[in-house]
Amino acid sequence: SHPYEVLMGLVIIFNACLIIYETDLRAAGKKDPLWRQIVNAFLLLFYAVDVALRLFTYRLAFFRCRWNNLDFLVVTSDILSLALITIIGDIPSFAVLRVCRVFRLIRFAHLLLLFRELHIMLTGFISAMRAMFW
Repeated sequence: SHPYEVLMGLVIIFNACLIIYETDLRAAGKKDPLWRQIVNAFLLLFYAVDVALRLFTYRLAFFRCRWNNLDFLVVTSDILSLALITIIGDIPSFAVLRVCRVFRLIRFAHLLLLFRELHIMLTGFISAMRAMFW
């Protein structure tokens, strides 16, 4: 439904801002604040419930959509990453799993495709960039 897509769009934009904030903190060598970790856990729960409900609704047809496969991969890797970090601790070898969170930003591109006007603007922007760097 349209209201649900708008809600998901807002959540994805908020999540993108948090990912950028986390990246800036890590680049500055600062510690990740507790509030951001809690918000990230709630976002992961929100995404997991979203994927679980779609999986329950569509059953095996869920896996026929590439966006669903991406969402499933991202949520599964985030849950695995969170579990490993909770059990073992934050070690550099888990950075690969943390990179999977960046794939959440790809959902932002999917969001742009849902809204015709934004899709047209994005297509125009990409075309202009191609012309500039050709």
